[in-house]
Amino acid sequence: MHTAFGADTDHDSYDPVAMNLAWRVLSQTNLILETFAAEWSGKVSPVHVFWHSFDLAMTRFSDRVVPQTTSTDAVTREAYSRELMSFGFWFGDPGFPEPLRRT
Repeated sequence: MHTAFGADTDHDSYDPVAMNLAWRVLSQTNLILETFAAEWSGKVSPVHVFWHSFDLAMTRFSDRVVPQTTSTDAVTREAYSRELMSFGFWFGDPGFPEPLRRT
């Protein structure tokens, strides 16, 4: 069952202090990702928000061509025509209470 946004009264709380803190974290993360993107000489996406998980991300594309299958649709074929690496920030959830470091 889906509830229309305007009719949803179960998720209508607003904590201005928490939202200000979240905005400051996302703003600073945006500056870090933009600085990191500026050092790349190839194609780079703008910093963008994935609304489903509320994370910030940016992607660097290399000049290495990725083989495509004939079943790949035109949008995906263009978006992922080159090797890429994405970077980002996510607030996490109870399943990941601490940042992960991968090497």
